[in-house]
Amino acid sequence: ATKEKRAERHADKIEKEMRMLVSDTYFTGEIVSRGKFFCWVLPQSPPIPASVMPELKKMNDEFRAKSEQNTDGKKVRPFANGTEGNVVYVAMADIEEEDLKISEGTAVRFKLYTDSKGVGGCEVVSA
Repeated sequence: ATKEKRAERHADKIEKEMRMLVSDTYFTGEIVSRGKFFCWVLPQSPPIPASVMPELKKMNDEFRAKSEQNTDGKKVRPFANGTEGNVVYVAMADIEEEDLKISEGTAVRFKLYTDSKGVGGCEVVSA
């Protein structure tokens, strides 16, 4: 029942954020950072399409700026563990392989999407 509820919530979120699949191409990448409900993946190949790059860069720039402004007494944690390149957001609900270990250094395959918040990865499986 919990799984169903989570899937429903995720479906609502996808609709609300106007998610659009970029293509059916699978990209490979490596998990560089992980949160409780998401992770950041550094894409490796094929290259991110030029049509998506400006949006990806904008999203990364915004997150980097936000992480540097985090001065509420907490230690400032660099965005995506200080990764230089532009990373792709992946929600845990977009991971399709049940026993996939979501930790730094794990290689994954994913499809790209764009939505109202930027660029993300979905249909995520091990590489």
